[in-house]
Amino acid sequence: MPVDLFIVAAVACAASFYAHVYFDKEYHAARPRFQRFAWFKRKQELHFIHHRHAECNFAVIHFFWDRILGTYRQPDGG
Repeated sequence: MPVDLFIVAAVACAASFYAHVYFDKEYHAARPRFQRFAWFKRKQELHFIHHRHAECNFAVIHFFWDRILGTYRQPDGG
């Protein structure tokens, strides 16, 4: 692998990991910064479903892969 491609991949992985940790902390915060946004409330709700049902909703930012891999679960249990 060329060095420049490796650097780009490493930076992308680090940024993705940082975003994952950041949003996970925001979901659990007493007063999240993004609470005023509907998209945040929806993702927070889906995240807490993962805490009740560990076999689903693994994503923190986007649930695309959960939908593709069949691990997505709606808040109503669907």
